[in-house]
Amino acid sequence: MYHKQRTQLDNVVKASFILSSKLAKALKPFAEGEFIKECMLEVCGILCPEKKNEFEKISLLRRTVVRRIEMMANDIKTTLTDRMAGFESFSIALEESIDLPDTAQLSIFTRGVTIRLR
Repeated sequence: MYHKQRTQLDNVVKASFILSSKLAKALKPFAEGEFIKECMLEVCGILCPEKKNEFEKISLLRRTVVRRIEMMANDIKTTLTDRMAGFESFSIALEESIDLPDTAQLSIFTRGVTIRLR
């Protein structure tokens, strides 16, 4: 029984991360998470009312979405830092572009070489 509850909790947290990531990638305000949850609950009440309790547990409050996005960003930063620490040599390319609503975006490309002795 404990394993089942743990799996459900893990799935709820995973769903929260997925939806937070979608909000960030779509450049939507983080407060829209609450609106998405309202929509999900309405649809779930019609299509699968037996699962509505699980959907209610998904936290999409603005603070939670911000925290999830920060956690994902820190994970990416740590992964890149760890990988780059093992580079024998590397190059970095930067590109700045401006999209339609005049928002500047910076892309950073890194290529590294590691030497592995057999």
